[in-house]
Amino acid sequence: GLDGLRGIAVLAVVIYHFFGDALPGGFLGVDIFFVLSGFLITALLVRELGATGRISLKEFWRRRARRIIPASVTVLVVATAVAGFLGGDVQVGLVPQFLGSLFFANNWVQISQSHSYFADTTPQIFMHYWSLAIEEQFYVLWPLIFLGLLWVARRFGRSVSSGDRAFRLPALVATVAGLASLLVMILLYNPDEDPSRVYFGTDTHAFGLLAGVVLALLVTTASPKAVDSWPLLSPTGASGMPTKRSRLTGVA
Repeated sequence: GLDGLRGIAVLAVVIYHFFGDALPGGFLGVDIFFVLSGFLITALLVRELGATGRISLKEFWRRRARRIIPASVTVLVVATAVAGFLGGDVQVGLVPQFLGSLFFANNWVQISQSHSYFADTTPQIFMHYWSLAIEEQFYVLWPLIFLGLLWVARRFGRSVSSGDRAFRLPALVATVAGLASLLVMILLYNPDEDPSRVYFGTDTHAFGLLAGVVLALLVTTASPKAVDSWPLLSPTGASGMPTKRSRLTGVA
């Protein structure tokens, strides 16, 4: 189901870029990806904590690197070689684009150089790396914040148990941070100006990722005894244990 949702999101973005008049809101497919990323990454962290009693940041980042870096760097190298061969406009600003994309800071490079995502001009060849940059920044920062919040929760006697009460603090912080990100986007947006700054910014576009975080913390259980990772919440919200009626069929 989640892969199908990804497919719909990709299709929406492709239609937006090729046939913008047919689907002017297709760029929101990127936000679907953000919500899915926040949800899945947080669910992985919760499940690892429940299964092993700890979260290995080294292994988490290693898995993310193995999944993303080979493909992203290959595209960077090949596209740069092609741009060098073709010459002309595609070479404009190529070095900062390449370095910004390589170190997953492309979105801030776009902002610093006042590039527009929405202008009807020739785009930077690595402009699409802006969303990957935001996701990678999230992958670096959120596990650290999550562990820090769990440490604070434990200091107040909220251990990770079948009730998952320790996750209430991370969920609250993620909710507040997501609303703050949305508010900043609203405040900085000016309908008379190009909105690329608020679209590219990690600060203004983090609410989708954080919405996924909150959803994951609400429905993912850390109980090693649970049959499913995402049981439906019980009436009391305390057990975290799925029943025959509350279990999400097909999710293991």
